[in-house]
Amino acid sequence: KFTPRSQDDYATVGVACALAMEGNCCRSASLVLGGVAPTPIRVRAAEAILAGQPLTVPAVPPGKACRRRG
Repeated sequence: KFTPRSQDDYATVGVACALAMEGNCCRSASLVLGGVAPTPIRVRAAEAILAGQPLTVPAVPPGKACRRRG
């Protein structure tokens, strides 16, 4: 997509997340980023980090760190 930019343009990023849970444990995760490339990007490395983990506050930082690695 191409649209001319103006002074007041702001980047828009979308995130889609689907989790399959068993109790408080993430059985599987699907994470997709939109607006960061020509097509949506599935973040499989972050999905792998979250899968099989209990979703607690300590589980979030590894996913965040994974984003930086690609």
